[in-house]
Amino acid sequence: MNESDERSRGIGDAALILRWIRANSLKSFTLRECQQRLRGRFRKAAQLEPVIEILVEQGRIERVVPPPKVGRPPRLFRVVNAGAEA
Repeated sequence: MNESDERSRGIGDAALILRWIRANSLKSFTLRECQQRLRGRFRKAAQLEPVIEILVEQGRIERVVPPPKVGRPPRLFRVVNAGAEA
């Protein structure tokens, strides 16, 4: 798969995530929640991360820095603009 094909697939996957966000009226979510709900497409969170990055670059979602606490912090995202298509 060349770079153009990968980008096209990533944009399609980003649209899938946006549909999930809209269908559930989400204001925020964790990477784990997204992966679990869409596990038919994303078996591992690592597969989801480049797609999430596309949505961050497009300004559709933003990363949220959680307050410090013991243990590994969840990777949180806030929905900024899920209204437009990817």
